[in-house]
Amino acid sequence: MAAPVQVRLAGSATKVALGPEDGLGALKSRVAGAFGLTAPFDLIGPEGRLSTDEDARAVTKADSELRISTGEDALLDLERAREESGVLRWALLRQILGDLKVRLAEMAAELGEGRHKAAQLEQQLAVQRDQHQAGQANLKAELAELRELQAVELHKARQEAERRVTEATSSLGQQLAALETEQVESLQSKEAALQEAIQQEKTGRQREADETLRRLQDLRAAAEAEAQRAAAKSAALEARLAELGTRLAEEAELRQALGKQLEQQLATGAAERERLEATQTASGNAWQQRAAELSQAMQVEKESRGSQLDVLQRQLKDLAQESEAKLAQAGATWKEQLEEVKEMEPKLRSLVAEQAEGVRQQQLQQLESLQELAGKLEEESVDRRQTDQRTAGMVSSIQVAMGREQRAREAAGEAAGRASGALEAQLAAAEQSAAEAQKAQQAALEHLATEFHSLKIGEEAARTKCRDEVEAAQQSRHQALAEELRRTHERQTEESRQWAQTLVERLSTDLRAEREALFQELHRRCEEVAKLNTEQIRLEMAAEVKKVDATTCDVLQKHRAALDEEKRHYERQAQVAASEVKAALDAHGDFAEALEQEQRLIVERLTEALQKEGTARHELMKRLGSLEIDVQKVRGHLPILFASPTAFR
Repeated sequence: MAAPVQVRLAGSATKVALGPEDGLGALKSRVAGAFGLTAPFDLIGPEGRLSTDEDARAVTKADSELRISTGEDALLDLERAREESGVLRWALLRQILGDLKVRLAEMAAELGEGRHKAAQLEQQLAVQRDQHQAGQANLKAELAELRELQAVELHKARQEAERRVTEATSSLGQQLAALETEQVESLQSKEAALQEAIQQEKTGRQREADETLRRLQDLRAAAEAEAQRAAAKSAALEARLAELGTRLAEEAELRQALGKQLEQQLATGAAERERLEATQTASGNAWQQRAAELSQAMQVEKESRGSQLDVLQRQLKDLAQESEAKLAQAGATWKEQLEEVKEMEPKLRSLVAEQAEGVRQQQLQQLESLQELAGKLEEESVDRRQTDQRTAGMVSSIQVAMGREQRAREAAGEAAGRASGALEAQLAAAEQSAAEAQKAQQAALEHLATEFHSLKIGEEAARTKCRDEVEAAQQSRHQALAEELRRTHERQTEESRQWAQTLVERLSTDLRAEREALFQELHRRCEEVAKLNTEQIRLEMAAEVKKVDATTCDVLQKHRAALDEEKRHYERQAQVAASEVKAALDAHGDFAEALEQEQRLIVERLTEALQKEGTARHELMKRLGSLEIDVQKVRGHLPILFASPTAFR
């Protein structure tokens, strides 16, 4: 069901029906049809200007009165509808002037708010500039502290590195000296043991040969009765000699195998020596490269730390020269040991060959003596029968002598076995000592590699920790500055909003009071003018009524002339008012343009100030980035400078 809404234009009012589903557009179209308006207008309610359909429905439900706010184009619409009157025109003109004053007040408030915002922005820029300068001062102080900390850490790292290098060099020298002494003693003991074993074997063989010759002489005296046993014993002796030759051949092969093992050990020692020389060379190159990197990285600070760099370079060069001298000495010692071993090898081989040749000569002599004995036995076979009776008594003595000879030969075989076992044990001990020496060298190298690896890991951990601390400090400072800036901006925004709201409320109150007073004064004056005009017209009408019969034509003509004059007068007044309104609108437009130009200048100045601040901040960030890159370069060249003291423990 449609509800009536009362709408007022100047001094006239009418009711317009509005349905529950109708909106603001339908209401405006019905109001325009009711008043005959074609010019644009706005509807003003108790809460202000209607802008949405919900506002129109709320006014309909509240049953409130609406007011039309329009411009001078509504006068033409009223003239076209022939509803013009002086009161309506004056009321509409007062309404237009009131709207213009309200707009001018709003624009003045906006201008004041813009100026206040510009002042606040200038204050904010000054505060930000002060904060920026304070941040730069803090950053410079932090950089100075960081530079001092870096110098202290550099000094500590240098001392720690010198101490570690000295300890490593002394430890390596002690290990090389101990290894050299141990190898010399081992080789000397091996040589003495081999010579003693060879001498013992030679003495045993000589004793055995003497004993054999003596027994052969005894056998020559008593062989006439033991021809057949002698032949059997000769066969057994040949088998024993063959076995002895086999054992000697096996011993020769064993000596050759031991010689090959000794050659392999010598080759392994030479390879180890070459590897040690290569390691030392690589270490020397690494130290030289490290010294070069140190000299290049510290060239930037040569004014303040030139003497320290020279001392450090001299120490590094002296250390490298000492390491190279020690390695050269160790290499010379290794070469001497290898030459001694190589010299001992032909001696051992010659001794073994001489011993084998002596054994062969003894075997040949024994064979020749046996052949001679066999010939003599054949020659004396004729005399055997004659000596049977003599040898019968000597059988027992010969048997005892043969048993003694058998036991002596078994003892000699056992002594030779013991000598070969001792020789094998000595060779095994030599191999074990060489393996232990190689293991000790490998353990020393692994220990050095472990120390270098731990030092490298400590340097990397210290560098990572220092970088993380610097990044965390920078991030925390940046976040604190951003948070402080945000809080300052929010506080200033809230203060400006409260100040603007207070100013707008005060201006609105003043303008509302002024408008009400002006409206009351205009209403009073209009009523007085209306009363005066009414009385004057009444008097004139009475006089004219009295004279109507006589002067009807003249009165009608005068009345028409007065109406025409009044119409022209009102038209001139309307034109003057329209020109004044247009002039006011033009002045308002010029003022708006000037205000817009002033705002544009303020915005441009603010933009330039922000750009300058952004440029300064960008330059500062670039300098900070360059400083970080320089620190990273120094950290890459000198990672030990950023290591913590605990990393060297």
